[in-house]
Amino acid sequence: MRRIKPSPIRNKINFSNANELRVLKKRLGVSVGDLRRIVAKVGNSIVTVSKEVELEKANGANSQSPSPQSKLSSPVSHEDADVATMQQR
Repeated sequence: MRRIKPSPIRNKINFSNANELRVLKKRLGVSVGDLRRIVAKVGNSIVTVSKEVELEKANGANSQSPSPQSKLSSPVSHEDADVATMQQR
């Protein structure tokens, strides 16, 4: 009697398959540790993990570049500077 070989689930991340992890981390550009952290956060669906990685990369790029408001210099009065100095002590 022939048995049908079960087909692998292709839309879920299998951490016991080293080849799958290698390919996935290379495709997403993350480490295995980051991959495990994201899977713990959003689940093991490849689609949701991919979206989360892209979201984190976008947020990381935004946080590294200065915001438009920080480029503008705001006038600071001497009183504000004195208060800031006193708070540091």
